[in-house]
Amino acid sequence: MKSVIPILYNLVSIDANTDEADVLDQVSAVSEALLELGYEPLQLSFSEKIIDTVDVLNKIKPPLVFNLTESTAQKGRLSYVAPSILEVLNIPYTGCSAQAILLTTDKVVSKKILKSAMIPTPEWLTCQEDKGFMQGERYILKPVDEDGSVHITEESVIKGESLEGVQERLQHLMRKTNKAFFAERYIEGRELNISMIGNHGHPEVLPAAEIRYIGFKERDKLEILDYKAKWAEESFEFKNTVPNHDFHPEDGKMLKLLEECSKKCWYEFGLKGYARVDYRVDREGNPWVLEVNANPCITPGASGFIRSAALAGLTYTQIIERLIDEALRKA
Repeated sequence: MKSVIPILYNLVSIDANTDEADVLDQVSAVSEALLELGYEPLQLSFSEKIIDTVDVLNKIKPPLVFNLTESTAQKGRLSYVAPSILEVLNIPYTGCSAQAILLTTDKVVSKKILKSAMIPTPEWLTCQEDKGFMQGERYILKPVDEDGSVHITEESVIKGESLEGVQERLQHLMRKTNKAFFAERYIEGRELNISMIGNHGHPEVLPAAEIRYIGFKERDKLEILDYKAKWAEESFEFKNTVPNHDFHPEDGKMLKLLEECSKKCWYEFGLKGYARVDYRVDREGNPWVLEVNANPCITPGASGFIRSAALAGLTYTQIIERLIDEALRKA
């Protein structure tokens, strides 16, 4: 008899945006991989009606759960709730722990941890904290607890003429979206990311990826991975934002720095299963951590993590099998 493996994912509304609906593509792909591995997948949506999910899990008593939840009640900041419930039920689950998800979802908290660990991250400020303000510098305004470049546009990058002016913009965005925002010093330079997959509890660093912005400068556009570049398939930004994995020999030192920094992030945040660290490398070659992403997107054909894993020789099914092995591995 096949073991039933629930795939737990956040409930998606009928009118969901592309970034929200993407989780359904992940559920479908993971289901196919589980079938290939000899499991019986059970697609199980997770909503604010937590007791319904608990009842199903108690009934089938699965050996583990494949966790793909990205939010609870459409709130990204509550993405740690589902794995927390699984910990209460003592059910192993794939990917990062509830604690690691909680710490990395709040980008301001993440930056404080990075700074305390002496991992370089751009200076920042919020409406309550202003120590990161540098007059005349450019800042990018970001939501504190959203992923997928949600609410980020070309207008998100502003010049910091005054502390009051930047904080006023943050307050305006907060009123407009009902979400908290922070301002991060904008780093001019190259944009790269490093994906990692667990290997007996330790991070295996996958081939690095660089985001190339084709023709942006000619159009006087900022080279940023905004919402259009990530999700609007018919836009100039999407069509001309190209991942690159081919590096020159002179990039070797930089790539080594990124690899070591990413490993440090893995241990500092207690990551597990799979993760991705996003960077900007400034004109002087200094790396700056922008975000630490627990459980990045694993949609075939669209995920940077999956592309990097494929370059390391891993098929999609092998990735899913590795994540299951890591979830069941005893610490």
